[in-house]
Amino acid sequence: GYVIGLGRRLSLFEWDTGMVSTIQEVDTDRGTRLNDGKCDAKGRLWAGTMGPEVGNAKVDPLAGSLYVLDVDRSVERKVSPVHISNGMAWSADNKTMYYIDSIPRQVYAYDYD
Repeated sequence: GYVIGLGRRLSLFEWDTGMVSTIQEVDTDRGTRLNDGKCDAKGRLWAGTMGPEVGNAKVDPLAGSLYVLDVDRSVERKVSPVHISNGMAWSADNKTMYYIDSIPRQVYAYDYD
């Protein structure tokens, strides 16, 4: 199957049957939605949220978070608050994770294990 984002839900989509099942729901205390995600070398899915749109190309500021979905299906909030999670990458040696928050136009570098 495939892991997909539906609103605030990280879900499993079974291609052959069309079945969708929820793995975890994030940001249950906020009106956010998933915006971007990427898997790391260990098979964990890093997925970020963004606030609701409050106008043309404007979002509720600092409503989002960055999460990691581990291979055991546990979810942990890693960074909060953020504006719009939008881009993740890792250094070739996997010692640094790069993360983009779109509104402040910032790329953050984190020590990574």
